[in-house]
Amino acid sequence: MSLVSIYGMLPVGSAFFAGLVTIGSSFSIFGVELPRETTAYWFDVVTFIVAIVILRKLRLPVRERGPSRGTRMRDTVRELREGIIYVVHHRLVRAVVLCLPLGIGLGSAVVPLAPVLSRRVLDMGSSGFGLLIASLGVGAGLSVFVASAFGGRRSNPLLFSAALTGCGIAVASVAVLATLPTAMVGMAATGLGAGLVYSTGFSIVQESVPDELRGRAFGVLSQALRLALLGGLTLWPVVSTVLQDEVGGRRFAIGDFGHTLDGARVTLWLAGLAIFLVGLLATRLTRRAASDEDAQAVTGTGLAVRP
Repeated sequence: MSLVSIYGMLPVGSAFFAGLVTIGSSFSIFGVELPRETTAYWFDVVTFIVAIVILRKLRLPVRERGPSRGTRMRDTVRELREGIIYVVHHRLVRAVVLCLPLGIGLGSAVVPLAPVLSRRVLDMGSSGFGLLIASLGVGAGLSVFVASAFGGRRSNPLLFSAALTGCGIAVASVAVLATLPTAMVGMAATGLGAGLVYSTGFSIVQESVPDELRGRAFGVLSQALRLALLGGLTLWPVVSTVLQDEVGGRRFAIGDFGHTLDGARVTLWLAGLAIFLVGLLATRLTRRAASDEDAQAVTGTGLAVRP
């Protein structure tokens, strides 16, 4: 159910947004003209109200709880430090904790820049933005089935690095493709790669970390992902605005192939290139980790971990 709520509702909500924006008409309140997106926003408000009404009608059993001692800050810091120490000393886990947040943070550029790309490059407005995000969700949903079909303890590192590299190519392709249908294909490929990177990365950590340290390692990874997403969603629009002021409107051509430069388009090119390089780094790190595991299997030695 968690996968359905995360991946399944993204294309559904985006499709509703695109449809409501298309059929909605601009109107004004107190002389202030409201954009066409207002219809979609009001629909979203109604869904929240319906959810609140449903939750208020639930009758959940009340459990008696004993006095709680809470969690001391010292214990939290100690567990976080132990998780960081383990991540630093385990090559495969270190590769995931380094490359997964980098890839997700760089790939987050497609979310804030999709409306700009739809409006200025594809000339499709808000409805095009909804379709782009819906395609992203469809690709992310497909990643669940691909990971189930091809994932495994031995294949997850290869799938992780390959998906990260492919995601970089897909992000760059979104900026190259100049029509909405082809851009939707690029966004679907981006969602597929991002979903595979996320699921296989967490699977690698779960399989590689012992039970007593697994929660701490997941805590380190989750915090790194949050920081990467916060930085990406905040900084990429700024980068796009700066590049639009510097190179926006210029013509770039190689032979018969050419594009009019746009800040969002150039930003996605840079993000795609950076993700591709992170994918190459992940490939190198996971191969080193695999060779170490093979050497340990031959010699009969293992990694000693102090909890």
